[in-house]
Amino acid sequence: MKTIHGGKAKNDKIDSFKIAKLIRGGNFPLAYVYPKEMLATRDLLRRRTKIVRHGVDLKAHVANTTSQYNLPPNNLNSASQGYANECLGFGLLHPCSRSAPDNHHG
Repeated sequence: MKTIHGGKAKNDKIDSFKIAKLIRGGNFPLAYVYPKEMLATRDLLRRRTKIVRHGVDLKAHVANTTSQYNLPPNNLNSASQGYANECLGFGLLHPCSRSAPDNHHG
């Protein structure tokens, strides 16, 4: 369909003419029908991808927050032992981030 886009004038008559021309020339791509037995796998992979991306966003958020408060960097490798303890027990619960910054000038 990207082949059709480009001209200033665009209406159903022009679009249908261009589609017919593509079909006659053998350049019109056919739609892919996903096999029924693979639909569940595709859906699981889509959900997994979304969850993994969300996890990456959360790790980046924790890393940015610890950097913002000048805390030592966390080891946010999900394969490491005690991953939940590293993220929850150290990140935002660190003593330096519990209290408001001291604004007293000596």
